[in-house]
Amino acid sequence: MSSMKKDEGQVIDMTPEGEFVDPPPPKNGVGAFLVRLAIFGLVIGAVGLMFWTMVLALPLLLLAALVGYFMAFRPR
Repeated sequence: MSSMKKDEGQVIDMTPEGEFVDPPPPKNGVGAFLVRLAIFGLVIGAVGLMFWTMVLALPLLLLAALVGYFMAFRPR
C-alpha cells in the first residue's frame, strides 16, 4: 500500500522567487497562418460542394415526388 501515491491536485509551476511561470506563447508564424488558411479553404469548399449538390438534387427530388404522387393517386 505504501507504493500508491496520493493525488495532490494540480501542480502550479513557480520560480524559486515565488512568481508564476508564464505559459509558452502561442505560435503565430507563417506556417500556422497557412494551416489556418488551408482549413478555412477546405471548409468553404465543403460548404460550396454541399450547396451545389443540393441545387442539383432538389429538382430531381421534386420531380420524383411528383411522379410518385401521380402514380399513387392516378385517376382511374
